[in-house]
Amino acid sequence: RDLDYAFYGDSGITQCDFLQYGVTHIGDSAFEGTKLHCQLDIPSGTQTIGSRAFHRVPISFLNIADSVTTIGSDAFAMCNSLSEVTIGTGITSIGQAAFYKSDPATYGIQKFTIYAPTPPTLGSGAISLANFAGDQFGRIYVPCEYVDTYKNASGWSSYASKIAGLGACSGESQPSSYFVIES
Repeated sequence: RDLDYAFYGDSGITQCDFLQYGVTHIGDSAFEGTKLHCQLDIPSGTQTIGSRAFHRVPISFLNIADSVTTIGSDAFAMCNSLSEVTIGTGITSIGQAAFYKSDPATYGIQKFTIYAPTPPTLGSGAISLANFAGDQFGRIYVPCEYVDTYKNASGWSSYASKIAGLGACSGESQPSSYFVIES
């Protein structure tokens, strides 16, 4: 099933539990301009998210299933409430300005996590990271074993200083066991 322009500009769409399994393609401008204000989970089975699919939608958190391979240009652009993004292992392409924000200092993404072992192709200006409150915000997290791969990949190298490993990577201390001291 395709959802091209399915709910474009429909201000009555406010809940995020509408996406059900069986949607393989979220089409161009499918939810552009709607009033969804929630955490959005793109379900397993979805393969592509079209251009401007959620443009200017006030979602706050985004989880994209492993089955998604392509995120179109401007797909989540100007989603100024969006602060955290998690993308699964299957992604191969993130389009131009897919996560663009007009004012990253105010509206930038604070935590962008991607589990793909191979860095997806990345369009120009694809990710607007937060650049306020110092270095702890505006980070891209990838599995530890792929940090260097991402830092050196075309398109991703411009984000190299913001790319970090998920969890405790080599060189970071990690407790080997936990115990309780009782008095």
